[in-house]
Amino acid sequence: MNEEIKTSNIIRGCWQLAAGHSQQNMDIQPILDAIESGFRTFDCADIYLGVEELLGRASKAVTEKKLRIHTKFVPDLNCLQKIDRKYVENIIDRSLKRLQVECIDLVQFHWWNWEVKNYLSAMEILSELKAAGKIKEVGLTNVNRKYLEEFSERFDVASLQAQVSLFDRRVERGVGELCRKKNIKIFAYGSLLGGFVSEKWLGKGEPQAEQLANRSLVKYKLLIDSACGWEEFQRRLSILSELAAKYDCEIANIAIAALLQAGRADAVIVGLSPQNFAAQNRSLAKLPLLEPQDLQEISTWTCNLPGDPYDEERDEKGTHAKVMKYDLNAQ
Repeated sequence: MNEEIKTSNIIRGCWQLAAGHSQQNMDIQPILDAIESGFRTFDCADIYLGVEELLGRASKAVTEKKLRIHTKFVPDLNCLQKIDRKYVENIIDRSLKRLQVECIDLVQFHWWNWEVKNYLSAMEILSELKAAGKIKEVGLTNVNRKYLEEFSERFDVASLQAQVSLFDRRVERGVGELCRKKNIKIFAYGSLLGGFVSEKWLGKGEPQAEQLANRSLVKYKLLIDSACGWEEFQRRLSILSELAAKYDCEIANIAIAALLQAGRADAVIVGLSPQNFAAQNRSLAKLPLLEPQDLQEISTWTCNLPGDPYDEERDEKGTHAKVMKYDLNAQ
């Protein structure tokens, strides 16, 4: 795998480094190791507690290497009705301070409830802050086709961060086509289902929610239940394991390579582990070039999830709502 592919098509996601996500102390070493391994683009959010500060410290520690940092603007659910310029600008200014930069490379906008209609005015404020030089590009996250169309008709949308994997193909129901038409880059997250797509879970019995170590695993177990079920998930994981042996890499590498080669995403966001980050960083430098027949076999897997990206997760009365936290910006 050459340097261009490694640095431009893999984004290191930093949610696992957030306070409260794991028992590990918050530390910049995983980020510094990723930088040393050749990665230059990192994803975070204003609601990933402590992560913007970590990236700010890391970028100052490696001033000879230019980093690209993507953050998010995620207003709290109970604030949506009263969002104004002061609210938006205060959060962006806070991100600028935490990241220790004068201009944020990319701010990705998330909106919890489409029934609260002032999402366009919030996007307008972000666009004004872009014009003022505080933001370089504005993107979206977790937006279905209907609202992506509405946003892109009025604003310059640089990217869409969406949940895309070999098990979640909802982006193919129109969102991906619209992104290509509008020249909007797709940044895929959840491609490894929070760690389920790995050797660790191969051949394992179906876990109960209380056995799972964090909210990410609970969330993606719900996705597996809806997308294909545990028995079919294990069958597919076994196929990925056989391919990993063939290409002398890990299961995760096959899953990531397949998405990139099939053109389902412009980049894949891979979570940066606070525990085994050194081995993970080295492993990601070995994405294989899959043979056409292998790519075809795993690219045709069906997805039983209904609707567009994030439609099911957005339902406040649905099963996913119990693992969501809607008010992290207040902290």
